[in-house]
Amino acid sequence: MWIVGHKPSWVRNVRHIDYTADPALSKWENVTHATAISTGQLPDEWVLFNDDFFAVKPTVVPLWYHGRLKTVERPGNGATWRAGKYQTARLLESWGSDTVDYELHVPMPVINDGMAEVLGRTNGRIVALQRRSLYANYLGVGGTQHVDVAVGQRGTWRPDWGWVATNDVSFRSCEVGERIRDLFPTPSVFEGKARPVPQTRSERLTVKKAQAMEESVMPRYQNKKERLVRKVYRDGTVTVLVDGQWQPETTVTDEPDGFACDCGFVAKTAGGLTSHQRSHTKEK
Repeated sequence: MWIVGHKPSWVRNVRHIDYTADPALSKWENVTHATAISTGQLPDEWVLFNDDFFAVKPTVVPLWYHGRLKTVERPGNGATWRAGKYQTARLLESWGSDTVDYELHVPMPVINDGMAEVLGRTNGRIVALQRRSLYANYLGVGGTQHVDVAVGQRGTWRPDWGWVATNDVSFRSCEVGERIRDLFPTPSVFEGKARPVPQTRSERLTVKKAQAMEESVMPRYQNKKERLVRKVYRDGTVTVLVDGQWQPETTVTDEPDGFACDCGFVAKTAGGLTSHQRSHTKEK
C-alpha cells in the first residue's frame, strides 16, 4: 500500500511518497505532478486509487469507461474541468489515439512505464488534464462501458455494484457513508484510531438541502440565518411557517391578495410579511 501526498496520522503500515501541493497550481495540476513524481518510485504495475473509493463486496479491479471525452458531462464540474476534457481529447487525436472517457470513480490498473511516458509527453500544457483517459487511450487498454458509481448527498449504491465512491459530505453525513461504516466496523491493518472530525457548517446546509430534495421539497431561505420559512412541493402546493407551525399557504389568511399587516401592507409570502413586521419593530 502506497500513499502519495498527505499521510494522515492514523495511517499505518504503508509506504509514503511525500508531495506538498503547490498553492500556485490548480488541484488538477497538483494531482498530475504528484502522479508523475510517483512513477519514479512505484513498482512496474500498480492500481490507481482515490481516497474515497470503496469495494463494497468481493470483486476485482475494473477497467471501465463511460462514453467519449467530448460528450460525457457530470453535474457540479466547472468550466476548467470541461475544458480539460476537450483539450485532452484534442491531444489524444493529435497522437492518433482514441478519445474514450475513463474518468470514472473506480480504481484503475496501471503499467508504470506507460503512465510515466504519457505524462512526460504533456509538458503541463493542460490545466485539468484527464490523466486516466490520457493513459488508457494512449496505451489502448480497452475495457468495458459502465455507469459511474459516485454517490453524492442522496441515495446509496445499487445492489449490483461492487464499487462505490463518495465525497467528504456524503461519507460523513449521508446514507451512503453510514452504510459503508456499518459494512466495515473493524479497522483494517492500515488504520489506527482517528479523531472524529466535526461537521462543518457547509456540510450541515448541504445535508439539509439533500433531505429537503428527498422529501420533494425545495427549501427557500429568508435571510442569512438560513431559517426555512417556505416549502414548495413538486406538485405545486406550498406551505409556510407561521408561529412555528407549517400551514398550507392558501389557508393562512383570508386576505385574497396575500398576507396582511395591521398597517394595511399586504405581502405575497410569509417571509415578506415577517420582514415587514420586523421593520416595524426596528422603528419602535
